[in-house]
Amino acid sequence: MADILKMVDVYVRQLPKKEILGDKWYFDQLDLILDELFEEAVDQGYESWTDLCRATQAVDGKGLCYSTIVNLGERWTKRPQLRTVLIIAAALGKSVVLKGTSKKPKLSVVSMAS
Repeated sequence: MADILKMVDVYVRQLPKKEILGDKWYFDQLDLILDELFEEAVDQGYESWTDLCRATQAVDGKGLCYSTIVNLGERWTKRPQLRTVLIIAAALGKSVVLKGTSKKPKLSVVSMAS
């Protein structure tokens, strides 16, 4: 859990302005990452939201709440939190990295080994 929180802090410091965290671009990026992660979960054989929820428990011992996973997966959550996205990524053996040096760098999913 501490590693996830450190990653969130690192990403926030790397983003050009703190105000960007409220920017539509930022949440669009998180939505794209979530799409990619949910596709990865299906590719890895996860058959339900419950399976993915259980996988997140290995990340921090507590895991994400089932309703959090469902709300993200069904797009009922309009402003996903970076911490939550990072936990899902870690549960799938993935990491989220910042790419680019522009004012709005791109978030990308990579394998943990990368």
